[in-house]
Amino acid sequence: MSYNKTNDLKCLKCGACCIFYSISKLNKKSMKPCKYLDVETGLCKIYKNRPEVCSDFKADEICYLISSLQLDEKLYILKKIYS
Repeated sequence: MSYNKTNDLKCLKCGACCIFYSISKLNKKSMKPCKYLDVETGLCKIYKNRPEVCSDFKADEICYLISSLQLDEKLYILKKIYS
């Protein structure tokens, strides 16, 4: 993977961001799965109508660095980085 200055990395559909981050518009607390997250597919069930905070979120280098980890390990790493 080459460094991408435009930050248009593709979402890996792991669902980690839909669990880790709080989303006030959906009354979703951090470290709780969003009620619209399909945990089987890692996809949002309301993708076309999701809140702006969700549509504005972009995958970054951290997503790619932790991509080979299991979901619980990803959440642990995100917590260590951002908490």
